Amino acid sequence: GITSFAAGGGIHNHPPGTLTLRRSVVSDNRASVSAPNGRNTDGGGIVSYGVLTMEESVVSGNTSEVDASVASSFFADFVQEANAGGLYLAPGSTNTIERSQIRDNRVLSSNTDGDASAEAAGIDCEGSVLLTDSNVAHNTARAVVPPGSGFLAETDGGGLQVRGSVVVRDTRINQNSL
Repeated sequence: GITSFAAGGGIHNHPPGTLTLRRSVVSDNRASVSAPNGRNTDGGGIVSYGVLTMEESVVSGNTSEVDASVASSFFADFVQEANAGGLYLAPGSTNTIERSQIRDNRVLSSNTDGDASAEAAGIDCEGSVLLTDSNVAHNTARAVVPPGSGFLAETDGGGLQVRGSVVVRDTRINQNSL
């Protein structure tokens, strides 16, 4: 069948790309897919598969959203996920974020025919990142399924989700929610 995937609503840094943001704003972007074939989204604001350097910048108000109607189960062949409202730092990527704000980003996931997953509203790091003198705040992840359906809605990583390597220095990660 037809599947649907969206990534990098604001910026998509392909490998082996090098992206430098200085005193910049990446805001109000959207990676979104819809029913019936919506499956996955990554990075409402930025997706980086290469090298990202971000200094004195803001990533805010971005959304990664899946509105699905697909059979999916966490225990079998899970196929539906909204991921990384602000930044998705892919496996193998190398990232430095300094004196920057990652705030007010959202991950929204809904599924009428199966389980739904919403992850990493602020940053999803599957590569490596040095996060220094920054703020990751007010990011929200939310997953919903029909009441009484027996399907599961899973959310995690309101501010920062780590599956790679992260070093955090003099940084506040606060007031994020699931």
